[in-house]
Amino acid sequence: MRRVVDPDLKLSLDLNKGDAADASLAFTEFRDLSDPYYMIARLTNHSNQPAMYVAVALFVDHRVQIFSAGPFQNAGGVTIERGKRHLLRIHVGVHHGFPIFKEMPNELGMFSIRVKDRLLGQRLDIGYTIRSPGCFREAHGHLEVGARGQLRLQMPG
Repeated sequence: MRRVVDPDLKLSLDLNKGDAADASLAFTEFRDLSDPYYMIARLTNHSNQPAMYVAVALFVDHRVQIFSAGPFQNAGGVTIERGKRHLLRIHVGVHHGFPIFKEMPNELGMFSIRVKDRLLGQRLDIGYTIRSPGCFREAHGHLEVGARGQLRLQMPG
């Protein structure tokens, strides 16, 4: 059996929609700012080689409000090639639990955003970078916000 020498890590973001068929924003507290919408970040390893240490950076469109960073460190605003973003960071290592194994995806936790009503019908940029010994991955996509607050996440493969 051949063993892959480097971890192959990928981050997935889940629109935490519960029992609902579709994800959508609610505007019950304020008319111009949505209620907090929670998203779940999961880290998976597609290699047989465990990842002992991982640094994850999430980049969220600066036009939204970060309501709660959850277990992530809110590092404030940054400017990258694609424009201004909120930066949420988390470090995973063997001293914080288990390595990231192929057989065991790691739920990093939830963070939440609030969206202004004037952003309805627009695309909000979202992306990430993963750094680990032997692995670097970067992906950028967008969160489509429908005219009535429907949410659809588009991330590459």
